[in-house]
Amino acid sequence: MKLITRQEWGARFGKGDLDPGPEQRVVIHHSYKPALKPNASLEMERDAVRGIERHHAIENGWDGIGYNFLFAPSG
Repeated sequence: MKLITRQEWGARFGKGDLDPGPEQRVVIHHSYKPALKPNASLEMERDAVRGIERHHAIENGWDGIGYNFLFAPSG
């Protein structure tokens, strides 16, 4: 598995690595939109993550993506 940084996928919102300390719980969330096919290109995956970021930051008014990690079809 390769970790893609916020800079690599083009994050625009949020403050990045704000670590309040050890996690008390883990939440698994499945996003069905935008749906990506198993053979999606890396750029398609990055576009999808940027879309999630726009939804969270602009539509929800959050500081950035409300998840710790996102997984794309490529892993």
